[in-house]
Amino acid sequence: MTPTEISYLTFGIVLLLALAFDLGLMSKKNVAITMKKALYQTFFWIVLSIAFCIFLWLEDGSTVATKFFTAYLMEWSLSIDNIFVFILIFTYLKVKESDTGRTLLIGILLAIVFRMVFIALGIELIERFHRLLYIFGAIL
Repeated sequence: MTPTEISYLTFGIVLLLALAFDLGLMSKKNVAITMKKALYQTFFWIVLSIAFCIFLWLEDGSTVATKFFTAYLMEWSLSIDNIFVFILIFTYLKVKESDTGRTLLIGILLAIVFRMVFIALGIELIERFHRLLYIFGAIL
């Protein structure tokens, strides 16, 4: 296996284990999430990403690790505005505080799935119809 394949395999396995841990032990049904619990969960995911970054540094070198950590920080900073959107939606739809955790989790998992589908679809469209790249560029 190449170092890149090992990195992807490790990432996938660790992500699945971490999600199982988070969904199984840290997230209970119909229980409001306290500030303390939210901080613990956030700390868990930050430590996990830093550990994976260290793994990448050792496995693939500083360039790959730096790119990963830069992308992680960028995604984290871009997700801050989503919190305000979630608050607005939950308030408007009158979602009970005890249901927000599961609702948010389902929304995030669906967003990940849809993102993967649309990225794969976009790549396929661009490979077949190269001129679409100009249209996508104009939209952005």
